[in-house]
Amino acid sequence: MSLDDALTPWLEHALTETAAPGIAVGVVFGDETVVRCHGVADTARRHPVTTETLFQIASATKPFTATAVLRLHEQGLLDLDAPVVQYLPDLRLGDPDATAYVTTRHLLTHTAGFEGDDSPVRDWGADALEASLPEFAELPQVFPPGQAMSYSNAGFRLLGILAQRLSGTPYDELVRDTVLRPLGMSASVFLPWEALGRDVALGHGTDGALWPYAQWRTELPEGGLLSTIDDMMIWARYQLHGSPGGTPVLSDRLRVAAQQQAGVASPPLAGVGLPWLLSKRHGAGIVSHGGNLSNVTVSTFDLVPDHALAVCVLANARAGKGLGDRVLRWCLEHLAELPASPCLTPVQLTRAAAAEFEGTYELGLGMFLVEPGPTGLRVLIRPREDLTEPHDEFPPVDLVYLGQDRFGATSNPGEVFCTFARDTTDAPEILHMMGRAAFRRPS
Repeated sequence: MSLDDALTPWLEHALTETAAPGIAVGVVFGDETVVRCHGVADTARRHPVTTETLFQIASATKPFTATAVLRLHEQGLLDLDAPVVQYLPDLRLGDPDATAYVTTRHLLTHTAGFEGDDSPVRDWGADALEASLPEFAELPQVFPPGQAMSYSNAGFRLLGILAQRLSGTPYDELVRDTVLRPLGMSASVFLPWEALGRDVALGHGTDGALWPYAQWRTELPEGGLLSTIDDMMIWARYQLHGSPGGTPVLSDRLRVAAQQQAGVASPPLAGVGLPWLLSKRHGAGIVSHGGNLSNVTVSTFDLVPDHALAVCVLANARAGKGLGDRVLRWCLEHLAELPASPCLTPVQLTRAAAAEFEGTYELGLGMFLVEPGPTGLRVLIRPREDLTEPHDEFPPVDLVYLGQDRFGATSNPGEVFCTFARDTTDAPEILHMMGRAAFRRPS
């Protein structure tokens, strides 16, 4: 049976069940590829989503940034383990010791330790990106470089500055000329004027309404690429099988090495690559990097290298992330024929035991508020009080206890969703959630 025959009947039903106005799905399995589009690019013009519709892939841009950086490494222009300040002598971080020590490998693995959710770029082009470099001196150093992983948008902005400084080419041109064009990803763009005359999917809030705010990401290295499902399938086939011909973007050795563990991470992640996020499902290693723009446009991108499988979902509302999880699970079970992972069993958490986890765990752009919930704990995700960037609200997350300071979400209670780490007094100090390390505010 072909991939199309096996997947399409289930997928078309799943698409109609997903509460996003517009969705594009692509699956690679072995040498076959299936793409399906559903709905409209936006609810105002109601143009149908097609394989040529551009979606903001948000943080799924980061592996493209990493690939451009790794090319510079293979060209002998960059030592991944040399201090970044060796290449950017005008770099100043908030901690002088970190300035002297942070490496490109730290940045690629989200382990540099400085506050990661700072996004000050408000214009386009190499000059605007370069002008944001002094902002790094104002970022708090949350933990020493290499000690832990905490997802860092700011770290990838610094990688973009590093790449354009070393190459002498503006970041967007560098990625276009050294990654996108060699792979044949001719539809993908960074800048608004490059998308003129083309259909662009616009984000929608949880109420289904068209999001009224500007949706172009100016911090290009951390999340500014727009792409189509056809182009993302080219990217998937490259990540699974290597360059389609001619000069490779990266050597196969480095392409595969980038998908292996290169830095520490906390559950539910098994590790972090360069910069892929690594996990386990159905006993298989999953290599992932999706994106979320203001909680109104999402992308999921998952590779299962041992089974030559890739799944990508692009959607113009948050519900698309759930569809990405469903498609991946279906493919693992029905294409790779892997048994479902055993579920962890929730255990009762007494009110007294729950109380020790309660508190405010701070992030750069916001905080996790942990309070009593109907199933044990509830996490409220809140923006920083002075944050002006528009965003759609995150719903509260109700947690069940899985033992050993691990918690699952009630939407999927058998899998670890977040974990707590304790300090030297055995009190919960860090909440590891959404790939970030959030430190507890002193009471």
